[in-house]
Amino acid sequence: MKSIVNIKKVILGLFFTVPILAFGQQDPMFNQYMFNTLNINSGYAGSRDVLSLVAVGRKQWVGFNGAPVSQTFSLHSPIAGSKLAGGVSFLNDKIGPVSQTGAYIDLAYHLPISATTRIALGIKGGVNMFGEDLAEISTGQNGDNAFSGNNRSGLLPNFGFGVYLHNPRFYVGLSTPRILENTYDQNSFEISKISKETRHGFFIAGAVFNLGEQVKFKPSVLTKAVWGAPVETDVDFSFLFKEKLWLGVFYRTEAGVGGILQFQFTDQLRAGYSYDISTKALQNHNTGSHEIMLNYDFVFKKDKIRSPRYF
Repeated sequence: MKSIVNIKKVILGLFFTVPILAFGQQDPMFNQYMFNTLNINSGYAGSRDVLSLVAVGRKQWVGFNGAPVSQTFSLHSPIAGSKLAGGVSFLNDKIGPVSQTGAYIDLAYHLPISATTRIALGIKGGVNMFGEDLAEISTGQNGDNAFSGNNRSGLLPNFGFGVYLHNPRFYVGLSTPRILENTYDQNSFEISKISKETRHGFFIAGAVFNLGEQVKFKPSVLTKAVWGAPVETDVDFSFLFKEKLWLGVFYRTEAGVGGILQFQFTDQLRAGYSYDISTKALQNHNTGSHEIMLNYDFVFKKDKIRSPRYF
């Protein structure tokens, strides 16, 4: 019986480390990262020059029991009369019996380097609430005391920084949103000694090119690096038609392919949907992943409207 319990502890540990093994990261992935940048780079705060709201929901690997489900919400704006900008971001992510909920405050300083180009230095600080509910794990044995009713949670503070260079036609950024590598629990569970927040590095870049009067081409890339895991890169090729309709395809190395559809309903409101499928062994065990995005810019002065905003 003791050996069975030890095996179950190892399985539980994999629920903590599976984001690293499967994604090359612990942080949840989002296809529409080019409009959801504040979560990974604090320098993005205020870059849209207005009070901007973004909400994204993602359901991954539909049909696969215990697959990740993620939601994120961010709000950011320039601070009037200064070169500063501020924002807040929230993240909720659940995979199997393990969940995390994070809340962060972002502050960025924008330094002009030309008439249209700025470089922003950002800092991020906040907390992550991690929780586990072992009762969700099916063991095939009723009344297993090693799992039944075993719920734990912990509050972990963290901070990060980001650099974001941008103008209306291109952007490039480098960031690490969480620097501290907090452990989940060092005392009550042996396997948790290898379960910790792992430091992530992100590189992001994109640009817009005119292909004619009614068509624009926007390539973008996001590279994610985690110590001890393969580097993962998302490459996206999107086209904008008549300043309203976005159509794009993307490839995620060692993970999947998919498409993005977005529509600019007004100068202030944009909505998007993306779908992707796995390209590895998991493709036989799920029907793909779905993601929806809503972006709204609160414009209080007409001279602040710049439509569309490409990033």
